[in-house]
Amino acid sequence: MKPARQRASQSWKLVGAFAAFGLFWGGFDAALPAIKEATGTTDGTLGLALFCIPAAALPAMLLAGPWADRFGRRTLAPALAAFALVAVGPGFATSGWGLVPAFLVLGMASGGLEVAVNGAAATIEAERGERIMGKVHAGFSLGGLLSSISVGLAREAGAPPVLLLGTIGVIIGAIGWWNRGAARPPARPQGPARARLRFTRPLILLGSLCALTFCIEAGLEGWSAIHLEDTLGASPAIGGLGPGLFMAAMVLGRVAGQSFGDRFEDKSLLVASGLVGAIGIEVAAVAPVPWVALVGFSLAGVAISAAAPTILSLTGRSSAAGDRGTSMAAVTSIAYLGFFLSPAVVGGLADLAGLRVGLAALGGVGVMLAIFAPRIGRLGIQAVGQGADAGSRPAHRVWLSQQG
Repeated sequence: MKPARQRASQSWKLVGAFAAFGLFWGGFDAALPAIKEATGTTDGTLGLALFCIPAAALPAMLLAGPWADRFGRRTLAPALAAFALVAVGPGFATSGWGLVPAFLVLGMASGGLEVAVNGAAATIEAERGERIMGKVHAGFSLGGLLSSISVGLAREAGAPPVLLLGTIGVIIGAIGWWNRGAARPPARPQGPARARLRFTRPLILLGSLCALTFCIEAGLEGWSAIHLEDTLGASPAIGGLGPGLFMAAMVLGRVAGQSFGDRFEDKSLLVASGLVGAIGIEVAAVAPVPWVALVGFSLAGVAISAAAPTILSLTGRSSAAGDRGTSMAAVTSIAYLGFFLSPAVVGGLADLAGLRVGLAALGGVGVMLAIFAPRIGRLGIQAVGQGADAGSRPAHRVWLSQQG
Protein backbone atom coordinates (compact mmCIF):
# COMPACT_ATOMS: atom_id res chain seq x y z
CA MET A 1 0.00 0.00 0.00
CA LYS A 2 1.31 3.45 -0.90
CA PRO A 3 2.28 5.66 2.08
CA ALA A 4 -0.47 8.21 1.39
CA ARG A 5 -3.13 5.51 1.17
CA GLN A 6 -1.76 3.80 4.26
CA ARG A 7 -1.93 7.04 6.24
CA ALA A 8 -5.50 7.64 5.09
CA SER A 9 -6.44 4.06 5.97
CA GLN A 10 -4.98 4.40 9.47
CA SER A 11 -6.88 7.63 10.02
CA TRP A 12 -10.23 6.22 8.91
CA LYS A 13 -9.78 3.06 10.94
CA LEU A 14 -9.21 5.27 13.97
CA VAL A 15 -12.33 7.30 13.13
CA GLY A 16 -14.17 3.97 13.02
CA ALA A 17 -12.83 3.05 16.46
CA PHE A 18 -14.05 6.34 17.93
CA ALA A 19 -17.39 5.91 16.15
CA ALA A 20 -17.72 2.45 17.71
CA PHE A 21 -17.12 3.96 21.14
CA GLY A 22 -19.77 6.61 20.52
CA LEU A 23 -22.07 4.00 19.00
CA PHE A 24 -22.22 2.13 22.27
CA TRP A 25 -22.70 5.08 24.60
CA GLY A 26 -25.33 6.73 22.43
CA GLY A 27 -27.24 3.46 22.21
CA PHE A 28 -26.72 2.67 25.88
CA ASP A 29 -28.17 6.00 26.98
CA ALA A 30 -31.16 5.48 24.71
CA ALA A 31 -31.63 1.92 26.00
CA LEU A 32 -31.42 2.81 29.70
CA PRO A 33 -35.20 3.22 30.14
CA ALA A 34 -35.68 -0.28 28.71
CA ILE A 35 -32.93 -1.68 30.95
CA LYS A 36 -34.55 -0.01 33.96
CA GLU A 37 -37.92 -1.54 33.09
CA ALA A 38 -36.47 -5.01 32.42
CA THR A 39 -34.63 -5.10 35.75
CA GLY A 40 -37.42 -3.49 37.77
CA THR A 41 -35.05 -1.01 39.40
CA THR A 42 -35.95 2.38 40.82
CA ASP A 43 -34.28 5.60 39.70
CA GLY A 44 -32.16 5.62 42.84
CA THR A 45 -31.05 2.00 42.49
CA LEU A 46 -30.20 2.50 38.83
CA GLY A 47 -28.23 5.62 39.67
CA LEU A 48 -26.18 3.74 42.27
CA ALA A 49 -25.56 0.89 39.85
CA LEU A 50 -24.40 3.32 37.18
CA PHE A 51 -21.68 4.59 39.51
CA CYS A 52 -20.04 1.17 39.05
CA ILE A 53 -19.04 2.27 35.54
CA PRO A 54 -16.77 5.18 36.52
CA ALA A 55 -15.62 3.29 39.63
CA ALA A 56 -14.19 0.58 37.36
CA ALA A 57 -13.22 2.83 34.44
CA LEU A 58 -10.89 5.15 36.35
CA PRO A 59 -8.44 2.49 37.64
CA ALA A 60 -8.64 0.72 34.27
CA MET A 61 -7.49 3.92 32.56
CA LEU A 62 -4.50 4.17 34.87
CA LEU A 63 -3.55 0.53 34.25
CA ALA A 64 -4.03 0.85 30.49
CA GLY A 65 -1.56 3.72 30.11
CA PRO A 66 1.68 1.70 30.39
CA TRP A 67 0.24 -0.96 28.08
CA ALA A 68 -0.53 1.69 25.48
CA ASP A 69 3.04 2.96 25.76
CA ARG A 70 4.45 -0.54 25.38
CA PHE A 71 2.30 -1.85 22.53
CA GLY A 72 1.16 1.36 20.82
CA ARG A 73 -1.69 1.01 18.34
CA ARG A 74 -1.58 -2.77 18.74
CA THR A 75 -3.77 -2.28 21.83
CA LEU A 76 -6.64 -0.87 19.77
CA ALA A 77 -8.04 -4.08 18.23
CA PRO A 78 -8.06 -6.13 21.47
CA ALA A 79 -9.51 -3.18 23.39
CA LEU A 80 -12.37 -2.97 20.88
CA ALA A 81 -12.85 -6.75 21.02
CA ALA A 82 -13.07 -6.71 24.82
CA PHE A 83 -15.54 -3.83 24.72
CA ALA A 84 -17.66 -5.67 22.16
CA LEU A 85 -17.84 -8.76 24.38
CA VAL A 86 -19.04 -6.90 27.48
CA ALA A 87 -21.37 -4.49 25.65
CA VAL A 88 -24.30 -6.89 25.80
CA GLY A 89 -23.88 -7.62 29.53
CA PRO A 90 -26.43 -5.12 30.89
CA GLY A 91 -29.02 -6.58 28.51
CA PHE A 92 -28.90 -9.93 30.32
CA ALA A 93 -29.46 -8.44 33.79
CA THR A 94 -32.78 -9.25 35.46
CA SER A 95 -32.33 -7.21 38.64
CA GLY A 96 -30.51 -4.21 40.00
CA TRP A 97 -27.93 -6.51 41.58
CA GLY A 98 -27.40 -8.13 38.20
CA LEU A 99 -26.48 -4.76 36.74
CA VAL A 100 -23.60 -4.30 39.19
CA PRO A 101 -21.18 -6.89 37.72
CA ALA A 102 -22.29 -5.98 34.19
CA PHE A 103 -21.51 -2.31 34.78
CA LEU A 104 -18.21 -3.10 36.50
CA VAL A 105 -16.80 -5.07 33.56
CA LEU A 106 -18.28 -2.51 31.18
CA GLY A 107 -16.48 0.26 33.03
CA MET A 108 -13.16 -1.59 32.94
CA ALA A 109 -13.42 -2.23 29.20
CA SER A 110 -14.54 1.35 28.56
CA GLY A 111 -11.62 2.81 30.51
CA GLY A 112 -9.10 0.69 28.64
CA LEU A 113 -10.59 1.57 25.26
CA GLU A 114 -10.65 5.27 26.15
CA VAL A 115 -6.88 5.29 26.67
CA ALA A 116 -6.23 3.09 23.63
CA VAL A 117 -8.13 5.24 21.13
CA ASN A 118 -6.90 8.60 22.40
CA GLY A 119 -3.34 7.29 22.72
CA ALA A 120 -3.44 6.02 19.13
CA ALA A 121 -4.72 9.38 17.89
CA ALA A 122 -2.04 11.25 19.84
CA THR A 123 0.69 9.02 18.41
CA ILE A 124 -0.48 9.60 14.84
CA GLU A 125 -0.61 13.35 15.44
CA ALA A 126 2.93 13.42 16.79
CA GLU A 127 4.33 11.18 14.05
CA ARG A 128 2.75 13.15 11.23
CA GLY A 129 2.79 16.62 12.74
CA GLU A 130 -0.88 17.13 11.89
CA ARG A 131 -4.13 17.36 13.81
CA ILE A 132 -6.61 14.51 13.64
CA MET A 133 -8.23 14.72 17.10
CA GLY A 134 -11.10 16.83 15.77
CA LYS A 135 -11.90 14.32 13.04
CA VAL A 136 -11.76 11.23 15.22
CA HIS A 137 -13.81 12.83 18.01
CA ALA A 138 -16.36 13.86 15.38
CA GLY A 139 -16.63 10.13 14.69
CA PHE A 140 -17.49 9.57 18.36
CA SER A 141 -20.22 12.22 18.30
CA LEU A 142 -21.64 10.98 15.00
CA GLY A 143 -21.69 7.39 16.23
CA GLY A 144 -23.52 8.44 19.38
CA LEU A 145 -26.06 10.48 17.42
CA LEU A 146 -26.88 7.73 14.92
CA SER A 147 -27.02 5.06 17.60
CA SER A 148 -29.35 6.99 19.88
CA ILE A 149 -31.77 7.56 17.01
CA SER A 150 -31.58 3.93 15.85
CA VAL A 151 -32.06 2.49 19.33
CA GLY A 152 -35.01 4.80 19.92
CA LEU A 153 -36.69 3.53 16.76
CA ALA A 154 -35.88 -0.09 17.65
CA ARG A 155 -37.40 0.37 21.10
CA GLU A 156 -40.57 1.70 19.50
CA ALA A 157 -40.69 -1.57 17.55
CA GLY A 158 -40.38 -3.55 20.79
CA ALA A 159 -36.73 -4.67 20.64
CA PRO A 160 -35.47 -5.88 24.06
CA PRO A 161 -32.25 -4.54 25.64
CA VAL A 162 -30.28 -7.72 24.96
CA LEU A 163 -30.98 -7.42 21.22
CA LEU A 164 -30.19 -3.71 21.16
CA LEU A 165 -26.87 -4.01 22.99
CA GLY A 166 -25.97 -7.28 21.31
CA THR A 167 -26.33 -5.71 17.87
CA ILE A 168 -24.13 -2.81 18.93
CA GLY A 169 -21.57 -5.29 20.27
CA VAL A 170 -21.43 -7.11 16.93
CA ILE A 171 -20.79 -3.82 15.10
CA ILE A 172 -18.04 -2.88 17.57
CA GLY A 173 -16.46 -6.31 17.11
CA ALA A 174 -16.46 -5.85 13.33
CA ILE A 175 -14.75 -2.48 13.69
CA GLY A 176 -12.20 -4.09 16.00
CA TRP A 177 -11.48 -6.71 13.34
CA TRP A 178 -11.06 -3.92 10.78
CA ASN A 179 -8.52 -2.24 13.06
CA ARG A 180 -6.40 -5.33 13.62
CA GLY A 181 -3.90 -4.44 10.87
CA ALA A 182 -3.69 -0.73 11.64
CA ALA A 183 -1.45 -1.02 14.68
CA ARG A 184 2.29 -1.03 14.93
CA PRO A 185 4.59 -0.39 17.90
CA PRO A 186 5.65 3.22 18.43
CA ALA A 187 9.27 4.24 18.38
CA ARG A 188 10.57 3.75 21.90
CA PRO A 189 13.28 5.74 23.62
CA GLN A 190 16.65 4.13 24.27
CA GLY A 191 17.24 2.33 27.53
CA PRO A 192 15.27 -0.06 29.72
CA ALA A 193 13.37 2.64 31.59
CA ARG A 194 9.66 1.98 31.85
CA ALA A 195 7.05 4.73 31.65
CA ARG A 196 5.69 5.65 35.06
CA LEU A 197 2.29 7.13 35.70
CA ARG A 198 2.80 10.56 37.26
CA PHE A 199 0.23 13.25 37.99
CA THR A 200 2.45 16.22 37.16
CA ARG A 201 1.27 19.83 37.32
CA PRO A 202 0.76 20.10 33.53
CA LEU A 203 -1.15 16.81 33.46
CA ILE A 204 -3.37 17.90 36.35
CA LEU A 205 -4.08 21.20 34.57
CA LEU A 206 -4.95 19.52 31.27
CA GLY A 207 -7.06 16.91 33.06
CA SER A 208 -8.91 19.62 34.99
CA LEU A 209 -9.60 21.62 31.82
CA CYS A 210 -10.89 18.48 30.14
CA ALA A 211 -13.02 17.72 33.22
CA LEU A 212 -14.68 21.14 32.82
CA THR A 213 -15.35 20.33 29.17
CA PHE A 214 -16.81 16.90 29.92
CA CYS A 215 -18.88 18.43 32.71
CA ILE A 216 -20.60 20.67 30.17
CA GLU A 217 -21.04 17.89 27.61
CA ALA A 218 -22.52 15.39 30.05
CA GLY A 219 -24.75 17.98 31.72
CA LEU A 220 -26.30 19.14 28.45
CA GLU A 221 -26.68 15.63 27.05
CA GLY A 222 -28.43 14.48 30.22
CA TRP A 223 -30.66 17.47 31.00
CA SER A 224 -31.44 19.28 27.74
CA ALA A 225 -34.47 17.12 26.91
CA ILE A 226 -35.82 17.40 30.46
CA HIS A 227 -35.41 21.19 30.36
CA LEU A 228 -37.33 21.40 27.10
CA GLU A 229 -40.18 19.17 28.28
CA ASP A 230 -40.52 19.97 31.99
CA THR A 231 -39.46 23.62 32.10
CA LEU A 232 -40.67 24.84 28.70
CA GLY A 233 -43.57 22.44 28.10
CA ALA A 234 -42.28 20.98 24.84
CA SER A 235 -43.56 17.69 23.44
CA PRO A 236 -41.39 14.55 23.72
CA ALA A 237 -40.52 14.86 20.04
CA ILE A 238 -39.23 18.42 20.54
CA GLY A 239 -37.55 17.38 23.77
CA GLY A 240 -35.59 14.72 21.92
CA LEU A 241 -34.19 17.43 19.66
CA GLY A 242 -32.28 18.90 22.62
CA PRO A 243 -29.56 16.25 22.95
CA GLY A 244 -29.90 15.42 19.25
CA LEU A 245 -29.12 18.93 18.02
CA PHE A 246 -26.42 19.31 20.65
CA MET A 247 -24.62 16.19 19.41
CA ALA A 248 -25.16 17.14 15.76
CA ALA A 249 -23.67 20.57 16.47
CA MET A 250 -20.67 18.89 18.08
CA VAL A 251 -20.13 16.80 14.95
CA LEU A 252 -20.19 19.93 12.77
CA GLY A 253 -17.94 21.82 15.18
CA ARG A 254 -15.36 19.05 15.28
CA VAL A 255 -15.32 18.66 11.51
CA ALA A 256 -14.87 22.42 11.16
CA GLY A 257 -12.20 22.41 13.85
CA GLN A 258 -10.32 19.74 11.93
CA SER A 259 -10.19 22.09 8.93
CA PHE A 260 -9.55 25.41 10.66
CA GLY A 261 -7.97 24.48 14.01
CA ASP A 262 -4.40 25.10 12.82
CA ARG A 263 -5.23 28.77 12.21
CA PHE A 264 -5.67 29.45 15.93
CA GLU A 265 -3.52 28.98 19.01
CA ASP A 266 -4.68 26.20 21.30
CA LYS A 267 -5.04 28.67 24.16
CA SER A 268 -7.21 31.04 22.11
CA LEU A 269 -9.34 28.15 20.88
CA LEU A 270 -10.03 26.98 24.44
CA VAL A 271 -10.87 30.49 25.66
CA ALA A 272 -13.30 31.04 22.78
CA SER A 273 -14.79 27.58 23.30
CA GLY A 274 -15.50 28.29 26.96
CA LEU A 275 -16.92 31.79 26.47
CA VAL A 276 -19.10 31.06 23.42
CA GLY A 277 -20.24 27.80 24.99
CA ALA A 278 -21.24 29.68 28.14
CA ILE A 279 -23.29 32.14 26.08
CA GLY A 280 -25.14 29.29 24.37
CA ILE A 281 -25.86 27.57 27.68
CA GLU A 282 -27.18 30.75 29.29
CA VAL A 283 -29.43 31.38 26.28
CA ALA A 284 -30.88 27.90 26.74
CA ALA A 285 -31.22 28.33 30.51
CA VAL A 286 -33.25 31.57 30.31
CA ALA A 287 -35.13 30.68 27.11
CA PRO A 288 -38.85 31.54 27.24
CA VAL A 289 -39.79 29.10 24.47
CA PRO A 290 -38.34 25.79 23.22
CA TRP A 291 -36.91 27.05 19.92
CA VAL A 292 -34.74 29.61 21.73
CA ALA A 293 -33.38 26.86 23.98
CA LEU A 294 -32.62 24.72 20.93
CA VAL A 295 -30.63 27.58 19.43
CA GLY A 296 -28.70 27.89 22.69
CA PHE A 297 -27.96 24.16 22.89
CA SER A 298 -26.78 24.16 19.26
CA LEU A 299 -24.48 27.14 19.83
CA ALA A 300 -23.06 25.49 22.94
CA GLY A 301 -22.46 22.26 21.01
CA VAL A 302 -20.55 23.95 18.21
CA ALA A 303 -18.44 25.93 20.68
CA ILE A 304 -17.58 23.28 23.23
CA SER A 305 -16.90 20.62 20.58
CA ALA A 306 -13.37 21.91 19.99
CA ALA A 307 -12.26 21.85 23.62
CA ALA A 308 -11.72 18.16 24.42
CA PRO A 309 -9.92 17.32 21.13
CA THR A 310 -7.65 20.33 21.63
CA ILE A 311 -6.76 19.34 25.20
CA LEU A 312 -6.13 15.69 24.33
CA SER A 313 -4.10 16.73 21.31
CA LEU A 314 -1.97 18.96 23.54
CA THR A 315 -1.44 16.02 25.88
CA GLY A 316 -0.12 13.81 23.12
CA ARG A 317 1.92 16.40 21.25
CA SER A 318 3.64 17.63 24.40
CA SER A 319 4.58 14.18 25.70
CA ALA A 320 7.65 12.10 24.93
CA ALA A 321 7.09 9.20 22.53
CA GLY A 322 7.31 6.57 25.27
CA ASP A 323 5.03 8.41 27.69
CA ARG A 324 1.92 9.25 25.66
CA GLY A 325 -0.15 6.37 26.97
CA THR A 326 0.55 7.14 30.62
CA SER A 327 0.06 10.87 30.04
CA MET A 328 -3.27 10.22 28.33
CA ALA A 329 -4.30 7.88 31.15
CA ALA A 330 -3.61 10.53 33.78
CA VAL A 331 -5.48 13.26 31.89
CA THR A 332 -8.53 11.15 31.00
CA SER A 333 -8.86 9.73 34.51
CA ILE A 334 -9.12 13.28 35.87
CA ALA A 335 -11.33 14.42 32.99
CA TYR A 336 -13.94 11.72 33.46
CA LEU A 337 -14.66 12.86 36.98
CA GLY A 338 -16.39 15.82 35.33
CA PHE A 339 -18.22 13.58 32.90
CA PHE A 340 -19.63 11.26 35.55
CA LEU A 341 -20.35 13.79 38.29
CA SER A 342 -21.96 16.51 36.17
CA PRO A 343 -25.47 15.03 35.69
CA ALA A 344 -25.84 14.43 39.43
CA VAL A 345 -24.64 17.93 40.33
CA VAL A 346 -26.99 19.58 37.84
CA GLY A 347 -29.81 17.43 39.17
CA GLY A 348 -29.03 18.44 42.74
CA LEU A 349 -29.06 22.13 41.83
CA ALA A 350 -32.32 21.58 39.98
CA ASP A 351 -33.89 20.09 43.11
CA LEU A 352 -32.72 23.04 45.19
CA ALA A 353 -33.37 25.98 42.87
CA GLY A 354 -34.83 24.74 39.59
CA LEU A 355 -33.38 23.38 36.38
CA ARG A 356 -32.74 26.84 34.94
CA VAL A 357 -30.26 27.41 37.76
CA GLY A 358 -28.69 24.00 37.22
CA LEU A 359 -28.12 24.73 33.53
CA ALA A 360 -26.89 28.25 34.28
CA ALA A 361 -24.22 26.70 36.50
CA LEU A 362 -22.92 24.85 33.44
CA GLY A 363 -22.47 28.24 31.80
CA GLY A 364 -20.29 29.17 34.75
CA VAL A 365 -18.21 26.07 34.06
CA GLY A 366 -17.63 27.39 30.53
CA VAL A 367 -16.38 30.68 31.97
CA MET A 368 -14.02 28.74 34.26
CA LEU A 369 -12.63 26.95 31.20
CA ALA A 370 -11.93 30.31 29.55
CA ILE A 371 -10.30 31.69 32.71
CA PHE A 372 -7.94 28.78 33.35
CA ALA A 373 -7.07 27.86 29.74
CA PRO A 374 -4.31 30.53 29.42
CA ARG A 375 -2.38 28.74 32.17
CA ILE A 376 -1.28 26.11 29.65
CA GLY A 377 1.34 28.57 28.41
CA ARG A 378 2.63 29.36 31.90
CA LEU A 379 3.34 25.69 32.60
CA GLY A 380 5.20 25.20 29.33
CA ILE A 381 2.47 23.16 27.62
CA GLN A 382 3.13 24.09 24.02
CA ALA A 383 2.00 23.05 20.57
CA VAL A 384 4.53 21.12 18.56
CA GLY A 385 5.86 22.26 15.20
CA GLN A 386 4.59 20.47 12.12
CA GLY A 387 6.21 17.13 11.52
CA ALA A 388 8.08 16.99 14.82
CA ASP A 389 7.86 14.24 17.35
CA ALA A 390 8.76 14.42 21.01
CA GLY A 391 11.84 12.36 20.45
CA SER A 392 13.34 15.01 18.14
CA ARG A 393 12.26 18.20 19.86
CA PRO A 394 14.29 20.13 22.45
CA ALA A 395 14.17 18.72 25.96
CA HIS A 396 12.52 21.82 27.42
CA ARG A 397 9.41 21.11 25.33
CA VAL A 398 8.83 17.60 26.66
CA TRP A 399 7.02 18.82 29.77
CA LEU A 400 4.15 16.58 30.67
CA SER A 401 6.06 13.59 31.97
CA GLN A 402 8.95 15.52 33.49
CA GLN A 403 7.37 18.41 35.38
CA GLY A 404 6.58 17.72 38.99
